[in-house]
Amino acid sequence: FTGKTVLKFRVQKNKTKLSFAPPETYQKFYDLFLEFKEDFNLAEYTNYQLDKYLWQYGKNVIGEIVSNEGVKLNKAKSILKKRIASC
Repeated sequence: FTGKTVLKFRVQKNKTKLSFAPPETYQKFYDLFLEFKEDFNLAEYTNYQLDKYLWQYGKNVIGEIVSNEGVKLNKAKSILKKRIASC
């Protein structure tokens, strides 16, 4: 979820096409993550804290989709992915 959130940030900021493909290199992802952190004034939080928060948030959202829509885990992940893409 962290990666998807950061990728969506890049799309909104740079007006590029959204892709859920993994970044070409870890360094590219890390650079984008740092830009995300700076743009949202999150410097007071460690990378670990941000990753853990975004991961937990994603897990909770997926759980809500499973409960509210009565779907299985993979379908819930697909629904979340579509929601991220449509924002």
